[in-house]
Amino acid sequence: IVRGASTSAEVNLMVARLWLDAAKNQIAVTVHRVESAANIAAAPSRTNFAFLESLGAERVLHSWPDWLYDLWAL
Repeated sequence: IVRGASTSAEVNLMVARLWLDAAKNQIAVTVHRVESAANIAAAPSRTNFAFLESLGAERVLHSWPDWLYDLWAL
């Protein structure tokens, strides 16, 4: 992320924590912006899973990091 911030303190805390976790675990993160029409995640984010299902994708349960439940405890 080159520039920018959210007006939401919670979103800024989540992004900061993600970057801290990436650095701590020596994970290189690359983020690119793509147009919605080219974004494979656009449809599922709107609960449209038809394309992913046509590829044979299957749903799995996710787990959130513990810190997400108490953002202000940084």
